[in-house]
Amino acid sequence: MTPITDRNGRFSALKTLTLVGLATPALLVLHRYWIADLGPLPVKEALLQVGLWAVRFLLLTLALTPVMRILNWPKLALVRRMVGVGAFAYAALHVMLFIANSKYDLAFVATEILSRTYLTIGFVALAGLSVLAATSTDAAVRRLGHRWKQLHRAVYVMSLASAKSSSG
Repeated sequence: MTPITDRNGRFSALKTLTLVGLATPALLVLHRYWIADLGPLPVKEALLQVGLWAVRFLLLTLALTPVMRILNWPKLALVRRMVGVGAFAYAALHVMLFIANSKYDLAFVATEILSRTYLTIGFVALAGLSVLAATSTDAAVRRLGHRWKQLHRAVYVMSLASAKSSSG
């Protein structure tokens, strides 16, 4: 199964639109960087924009299940995993931009994460999201069995932590 096909190997317009939707904010930030439209502190502005999109995509991931049930549209389950992994990718990019904005001084980055509660919360949320992203493959679902669902319910805690971190 590719990012644009369903489980039967057929082209999926829904998955394709989701992939385009997930890539668009990053491409827009990259474009704004390229044309020098991110203000006097471009990396810091990119850091902010990417972080906001990470939280937005995480919240969208959480909203997909109730929307799927309310609209009786089970095909949304096909894209829920994509959006969740996209949220992780944006969160990871957010941390990379934080490191770049800190002039790649990893000791400073570690000190900042440990000394600022909102950064600590955000980092713990990122660590949790990385576990969820790593276990979002079909093979991991099979290997973990019923424990996979329990593990992935932790996304609700991560979303609260991310929301708290982004408001810090």
